[in-house]
Amino acid sequence: MSDPTVVLTPAIDVMTQAVRDLDADVLDVRECEETFVEWVAHTLAAVVANVPWLHRTPQEPALSAQADLVRQLVAMLTDGDDLELLRYRTIPIALCFDPAAALVRLGVRELVDDDLRQLDLLITQTEDNLARVGGRLDQRAHADGLEAEFLTLDPTDETTDTRRRDLWEELRALRAAMLAQGQEHSPAAATALARLHVTRNRIEELWEHDVDLYRRAYAATFDQLLRERGVCAGVRLAIDEPRPAQTTAFDELLALVETHAYERTPLPMTGRPHDPRAGALPDVLRASGLGYRHRVDAAW
Repeated sequence: MSDPTVVLTPAIDVMTQAVRDLDADVLDVRECEETFVEWVAHTLAAVVANVPWLHRTPQEPALSAQADLVRQLVAMLTDGDDLELLRYRTIPIALCFDPAAALVRLGVRELVDDDLRQLDLLITQTEDNLARVGGRLDQRAHADGLEAEFLTLDPTDETTDTRRRDLWEELRALRAAMLAQGQEHSPAAATALARLHVTRNRIEELWEHDVDLYRRAYAATFDQLLRERGVCAGVRLAIDEPRPAQTTAFDELLALVETHAYERTPLPMTGRPHDPRAGALPDVLRASGLGYRHRVDAAW
């Protein structure tokens, strides 16, 4: 901001009018002056808390005198304690937090990937079986020939790229036709295949839902930990949120709270934090029937 008076002047005017409106019978002039000074001091302290580098010595000599006055006033309120200054902050603290990456570190994504691999294998096997059942003898023979030729071509040889691509497209179209015929021939197997695809999609949706729930839970836990330390500004989470330059006390506080937040944030599938003493989280969830396919099947 090029001209801080754009904000400060109206703010001071509002506080001045508030003091003037006080009942003279209740507060004498001295009390009014003290109240006004206290409000201004708290306002400046909040500004400095919201912009932590503001109370450091500026490079511009023209601002050094004003900065000294601000620092003196803030020091009077906080006794020079940067952590105490944070308690005046009103703007939410911006944090870089990727909930999906956090769940990956905890091993939760491992459950998703394991279940998806198993489902993909079942889907491939089921589709192959249906294609074999539905395909005519000439179609199956043609498919086998295309696949055999495709496997003989060297994928590192650029001169075969066009042929390999053509073979793959022809084979894919032929298998799709054979699969459609197989689904007509075996409705029960076709229904089972459709359910496998739906289950796969629901696992991905459940993962995204868990990521969102964990983000919300982490923000709530972080906010609660800050409040326990007297900081009520709240937090704003973003995956690519850059962390601005802060005071040492500010950075130390965030590092401490981040550690405790991971320990205290409840997991979406259990409603409570993971206790490492119980074992690796993926193993605990599998043993409890809380793998992703189990959860999807249970809700079917």
